[in-house]
Amino acid sequence: MSERQQRRLGFAKRSARAALSRNRLAAAASMLTMSLMLVLLGIAYAANATLDAASTWATGKVSVIGYLHDTSTSADAEALTAALLRIDGVDEVVYLSPEAALAEFRSRLALRNEPDLTGELGANPLPGSVEATFVDAAAVPLVAEALRSSPLVERVVDLAGAADRIGRAASTARLAGFALFLAGLVLALLVVNATIRLTIGARREELEIMHLVGASDGFIRLPFLIEGALVGAVGAAVATGVLATLALLAGIGDSSPDLAELPLRGSLLPEIALLMIVAGLAIGTGGSALATRALRAGAPA
Repeated sequence: MSERQQRRLGFAKRSARAALSRNRLAAAASMLTMSLMLVLLGIAYAANATLDAASTWATGKVSVIGYLHDTSTSADAEALTAALLRIDGVDEVVYLSPEAALAEFRSRLALRNEPDLTGELGANPLPGSVEATFVDAAAVPLVAEALRSSPLVERVVDLAGAADRIGRAASTARLAGFALFLAGLVLALLVVNATIRLTIGARREELEIMHLVGASDGFIRLPFLIEGALVGAVGAAVATGVLATLALLAGIGDSSPDLAELPLRGSLLPEIALLMIVAGLAIGTGGSALATRALRAGAPA
């Protein structure tokens, strides 16, 4: 950077700081609005990540069980298991033989100290079964349909409805968060725009003189863009502090038992901090750019 460019940048920075100092109330309102909007953005981002993690966790808990006919053999069950594993989104398929099902049932009775009367039946009353678990909830109805259409299966128990409700709830929450963020974004842009316009109005005569002596449009606009960036940077810093406090209170990023089973990304908090900085600078400079778009040689806004 040349010495002349450094002087111009230094002048722009001093002008931006002076403008913020002269319009303290408007600048404070801009920073507060920016902070609130960025907090909403961070909460929406964290909520989306948490919903994704919760959906993944819940999907792993969803299973579909097919109870086999008494005439089904272990070879039939193995063939059915192999067919289900070929469906995308299936994590695991476990075959439980009638003998294993009876042993598990008796083990549960023993754990509850309840009497075992199955020995008096003379035969094993429990059927064999195949149980599928998933990595993608979209595979639940496919597996359920495959089991229902199989001549080996007598009865199917599935949680497709629960998985579908989980997906719908997650989509609705994401849509609500996005709408909330858009509203905050528009509000922040309008407030930054209004603040910069107040600064432009207060410096109208100075800007006219700068135009008359041949100052370029870029030189005149630069202080206002820096002012918007400063508003965004302060808003991002405040929002990051608020979100870090909320994350600490919620136990995100530690070994809290409430969140231990959720597969949250370890990089979630750094991602949110980076998002705050980028969004704050982008919105601040964007609002300033909108306010200064009418500044052109010979016609200050």
